[in-house]
Amino acid sequence: MWKRCGLISLIKVYLGEWPLIENLLSNGNNAEHKSVMKLVFVTGKGGVGKTTFASAQALNLASRGQKVLLVEFGPKSQLQYIFDISKLAKIKYKRLRVPASMEVVMWNFEEVLVEFITYYLKIKTLVKSFFSSPIMKKLIKVAPSLRELVYLGKATSAYRKIGKDMNYDTIIIDAYSTGHFLALMRSPVGMMKAVKKGPMNSQCKTILEVLKNPNLVDYYVVSLAEQLPIEETIEFVDVLKEEFKIQPKIIFNKVKEPLSKEADQSCIFQSYYNKSTINQDQQIKKLKKYNINLNIPFIYENKITKIVDEVQAQIGIK
Repeated sequence: MWKRCGLISLIKVYLGEWPLIENLLSNGNNAEHKSVMKLVFVTGKGGVGKTTFASAQALNLASRGQKVLLVEFGPKSQLQYIFDISKLAKIKYKRLRVPASMEVVMWNFEEVLVEFITYYLKIKTLVKSFFSSPIMKKLIKVAPSLRELVYLGKATSAYRKIGKDMNYDTIIIDAYSTGHFLALMRSPVGMMKAVKKGPMNSQCKTILEVLKNPNLVDYYVVSLAEQLPIEETIEFVDVLKEEFKIQPKIIFNKVKEPLSKEADQSCIFQSYYNKSTINQDQQIKKLKKYNINLNIPFIYENKITKIVDEVQAQIGIK
């Protein structure tokens, strides 16, 4: 009996026919927010250093006295290799200590979904039975865009005063790489097309209102000054501007400084290095009309913790 009722209830939640969904992703009427808090999404092509930049930005703001929450999406953690937030035998090196004014967390889809539903149902045993059903588990996994919507609902919950308190000055999200990030941003739009009216439709509209508000949300795109990352960045930024009227800030990572005029041009390495700096400058010019926020120099280190410290210093200089 429970399985049947649970299935019907979840379908109604998903289609926006059950009152709970009005509070699952937003408060239903407006996008009230705390004016002092900023939500920051960091994205970029895989391997360009977005996690490094997100970590350094969080440390920089924490060093200035802000209360910062640094978030990554589950199920696999990358931040545990930078910060001392877990006990892994394979990590032998000393990781960075998280400052007192900063928190580092990983959001797991299932946990966030349970958190929101528990917040409104109030009955933990009912919620536990709901999610222990094999039918519920399968339906949740196949529901299109539900994972992305839940993450966006969690990220913007403080503005709508739902769920647990999120009393931070800044929330920085080390988000998906650019391709998946577009899927994240498009999830409310896709749901609105699938569900033409009702609470689900209206709540997706509210999420988009928050995401499009430059007073509330900043977007950073990390890129390398190389052809393929530049091309992907241009395409990504153009789509964000066209579909969401969002103008992200661009961060160039690993920018090489030119050698001095006294450099020995007969040296093969120095000659190659100079050519690579000329090429990178040409690539950067392709983004001249875009919002370039910072050039982070190439850091000659192989320890991620030291690299993060150096990037934090560069952000502090700006």
